[in-house]
Amino acid sequence: PADSINRAFELAQKALTLDAFQADAYALLGNVSLFQREFDKAVQEAEQAIVLNPNGADHHVWLAMILSAAGRPKEGVDNINRALRLNPFPPGWYFWSLGDAYLTLGRYEEAVEAYGKALERSPDMFFALVGLAAAYAGLGRRGEARTTASKILEIDPGFSVDKCTQALPCKNEPDRARLAQALRKAGLK
Repeated sequence: PADSINRAFELAQKALTLDAFQADAYALLGNVSLFQREFDKAVQEAEQAIVLNPNGADHHVWLAMILSAAGRPKEGVDNINRALRLNPFPPGWYFWSLGDAYLTLGRYEEAVEAYGKALERSPDMFFALVGLAAAYAGLGRRGEARTTASKILEIDPGFSVDKCTQALPCKNEPDRARLAQALRKAGLK
């Protein structure tokens, strides 16, 4: 909700008044800007987090997520791979983010592998399941796509492709349309 985004912006600004070199605050500002659909500003803020903490694996993944949403998924993959080198015990959301970048690039096999790793670490990671269903559909693996779609509906019986895809910050409308088409192909409505 807009109130949450506004509150996050206020808190990040407050953190920067206390410490102008706070990489986490810049990463948060990048994410806030992303959800405000200010893609260039989001990239700039996330890049500033990297300048302040070049070895911050999480910051590289945040930047990657923003780059992917801003229509630069190849750069996103590069940043996640850097994060995976920096953090030998990555959490599941690193692989979810990697899967999203591969999905946007149309590299469905790699997306399936990345989402699989995310789900090994966090079996109910909802958006990894959503991406996995889309990747399976992109590969034409209808049975696996439908099985994954049924898991999505178990978690959220009211799941809507339109609500999901419209809520995602995505600069390139063709990317959003491809995701919606793949989710419908997986059997979701």
